[in-house]
Amino acid sequence: FRSDGERRMLNCGKGYRLVLAGLGTLNVASGQSLARGAAIGAMPTGGGSGSLMVQLRHGQQTVNPTPFL
Repeated sequence: FRSDGERRMLNCGKGYRLVLAGLGTLNVASGQSLARGAAIGAMPTGGGSGSLMVQLRHGQQTVNPTPFL
């Protein structure tokens, strides 16, 4: 994970977690509660193109997020 940039795992409740990796900066601290629509972080700036990895998990399993979108 070290090459994935800044990352956060968000507890969505009911055993679901959202994993975000590839951020350039973080606006939230570990353990912090978030309001709906809060900015979690920002993508890297400068040369090169960053990519954001988003993964929805339920327990230890990866989940297709399509039904939630």
